[in-house]
Amino acid sequence: MAPVDALANTLDSLSTMSIPQTTTTDSTTQPQHFEQSNSHESVISDSNGDTWLDISSLMTQATKELDVGELLKPSSLTLFDAMTSVEVMDPRLDMGMLTLEDEAEISQWDIDRRLTLANVRWIAEQLFCCEMTWHNSASLLQTLYTCNYFTARDLPPRQPGMEPRDLVLFPLVIATAACCRRVWAEYARENVFAEEDVYFGGVPVEFFDHVTLAQASEMLTDASTYLADASAANVGGEGDAAALLLEMVEIRTLWLRALVYLSADHLSDDPGALDKGSGLLDQLVRQHSEHVAANQGRSNGVGDAAMAPAPVPGCFDRKCMRKYPTLAPVKPRPLLSLAESHTLFAQLIRDLRLITPLVRCQSVERLMRVFAGVAHHQPPPLPFARSLFVSVLAADNRVLLGQPLAAFVKRAVAELSGPRVWALLAHPTSDLLLDANDRVDAFCREAARSLLDWFRALCQNAPRQRRIATKCAASWDALQGDAEQLDIDLFQALRLGKPELAEDPRCNPFWFSSWAYHMKLLLIEAALMGGFRLDVYLAHELPCVLGYAAQVFEAHHAHLVRMAQMLGRDNGGPGPAACASAGAGPAQWTLRAVPEAECRAQISRWTQLVLAQKHLSTALWLVAHALERLGVVRAPWILRHRRVVSPEALETWRRLEAEEAQAVRFALRFRAFSRLNSPTALSFTGWVAMAAQLDECPVGELFSHAVSMLGEALKALNDKCFSTGGNSANGNGSGGASADAGADADADENQDRVGLRLAAERNLGALALIIKMRSPALCVTGAQALAYRNHLLAVVDKPEAEEATAGPEDKDEAAEELTPKSKSKAKRDRKKRSAARQEALLTKQARQWQAAADALPLDPSWACSSDRYAIDWPQFKLWKHEPGN
Repeated sequence: MAPVDALANTLDSLSTMSIPQTTTTDSTTQPQHFEQSNSHESVISDSNGDTWLDISSLMTQATKELDVGELLKPSSLTLFDAMTSVEVMDPRLDMGMLTLEDEAEISQWDIDRRLTLANVRWIAEQLFCCEMTWHNSASLLQTLYTCNYFTARDLPPRQPGMEPRDLVLFPLVIATAACCRRVWAEYARENVFAEEDVYFGGVPVEFFDHVTLAQASEMLTDASTYLADASAANVGGEGDAAALLLEMVEIRTLWLRALVYLSADHLSDDPGALDKGSGLLDQLVRQHSEHVAANQGRSNGVGDAAMAPAPVPGCFDRKCMRKYPTLAPVKPRPLLSLAESHTLFAQLIRDLRLITPLVRCQSVERLMRVFAGVAHHQPPPLPFARSLFVSVLAADNRVLLGQPLAAFVKRAVAELSGPRVWALLAHPTSDLLLDANDRVDAFCREAARSLLDWFRALCQNAPRQRRIATKCAASWDALQGDAEQLDIDLFQALRLGKPELAEDPRCNPFWFSSWAYHMKLLLIEAALMGGFRLDVYLAHELPCVLGYAAQVFEAHHAHLVRMAQMLGRDNGGPGPAACASAGAGPAQWTLRAVPEAECRAQISRWTQLVLAQKHLSTALWLVAHALERLGVVRAPWILRHRRVVSPEALETWRRLEAEEAQAVRFALRFRAFSRLNSPTALSFTGWVAMAAQLDECPVGELFSHAVSMLGEALKALNDKCFSTGGNSANGNGSGGASADAGADADADENQDRVGLRLAAERNLGALALIIKMRSPALCVTGAQALAYRNHLLAVVDKPEAEEATAGPEDKDEAAEELTPKSKSKAKRDRKKRSAARQEALLTKQARQWQAAADALPLDPSWACSSDRYAIDWPQFKLWKHEPGN
């Protein structure tokens, strides 16, 4: 056997040599090489009684027998182990390595050290920073576990009246652990992604589990009493420090109580927990704001030295990773500052306040708009809030803490398709209808999974939302096929006595497939427009992406118009009053009847919203197409100043601009949607035909048409249908949320309209000046502009002196008379000269157009930005500087 293979087998069998060996090791099972090494290698015993064997010489000998490029590893070494390995003894990479400064710091740790209130304040603030950094997706080992008080399993017994350490610090540490315990319980539901949103890392999690909630609350009450007395007495000049710590204890008490009331389990068990939790959050917002403002005022003023936080050496171990050698090292993560931690805490409170409008939603439409507001909020909600949203949405086969799963989907279908089908199914008159009821229930269970998956996706980050939307569009396509067959069978059962109507598509309303198609179109639109928010598309892709989006929105608008017509068609069934569910309580709104007027109002809102998106995408498509024809928006391989194009760049341009290459890029960009059965995917040939139609108009008219389309979009967004109906239903009338929380909820619900109006107004402002300009570059059609650009590319390598004609036409003819030529040759020469003159004229016109286009003060850029929401619509900025300045 080769030496390398022998060593590999030896080390594979000794893969546990670097682990402390126990006395139960069977020496007869050890390889021969190990027995020989055991006689002369050093054996080390640690304080725990474990025996370690030094294998340094063995590894040195093994590496000497390796050639360049060879790797010696045990079979147990996985790719994950290799990727997470670090270079030991390097303090920048080895988180467990102790420097001299680290050892000096650690040696000063003393749990029995007496502390002043200034010391307690410093520790409490540092622990708060650790907690907020952990909420910001950091590891426990980098944050909370660095505090030696937090990881101490047995704190010294409290002695009331003795010192601040016992009466203030220990209650704060234990209460912080109680809060983290509830957050960790929510993380354990696995609604967020490990190593991306939350770092689990396999670390043993202990948050003073032996201390009950009642005991922690009692400790906080005693701490508040002690601090109130200390603040009033002002012993040793620590009155201000006691007052500040009292505010921290009160905030911690409110935060702990709010986490208890707003947990998913508590909300499902206690009907009044939502009001209590909302009230606590409102109180917490006020108290935290006052605390931050007062703390900043104290920091800016000249205060007593006793009030300043006093650091305590040794109580935070930044290299605690060495205590867990079996865990994979984590990426270094700096702690947030105190100001950043307070900002993050305020954001976390703001995120949790969205639970109130979420639980009190009384329609699927409102729920979708609330989740859309969550998905587009800036900054994005923190992982704990997003996980809690998902837990409140769906748990134990229930939706929103009590709504039946199948009834939730039926309610979604009824809101858009009308209540008539459910009235017919509620009183089956034949065996076919009984069988149809079973098939409807099966379809609703299948659709519920897809619908809830999309709601869960809206609680993830933006890249994951777009990825899941693209993926789920295919599943909804298959679901739509099942729904179509269900609609056909259902209609045949309902029209059993009139078979001729069962085959008439005009009489078949397609209740379920219409709803499934609507949901599929929403996913396609989210996937398409989400690419703008993520900067997925390059500048030269804007025309084709916006044109494709305009086609999708047009198909969606036509579908909603058909649904409105379907709702108004009389199919011979009973009226809406027949579908009321007498047994539906006030809490189970999914079981209550949907008035047909509300269905019409909801379809009207969806229609106007999609119509506005259609107009907006069309306007932006016209703008992007016009900018591309002007040559100010180009592909990376096209240079604006063509006179400096090298032959290699010219060849690259011709290859990449070939029709085949463009067709491949188009197919790759929209390949996820080309596989769907509906809507009909826009082909590259269709796209070329659409672009050719735009090229028939002057470039300036494209900007004017875009302004008109933006005006139509704003008109649709201001339709009166948005001021009635869906946006006013906010729960069952119970109180508990503050006025500003309600305003935030309404803003979140109307986020789609806010983003659309913002994009339309900003783009309208960008186009206001360009339509007033009278540049020659704007007077040519798109086809002429494209011809000029291609012609200039063809003559780019010719000097202007060679392009000039030899002289006036009369000189050419005189020279021709002096030279005897055949008639055919003279005719060919005249044609060549005529072609040369035409080409020279075309070159002159093209260069004049190019000069006029270059003279336009255009430097287009676009971004999807707003102050509060991340919107999915690009907002163009066209000018280098204002014209005339």
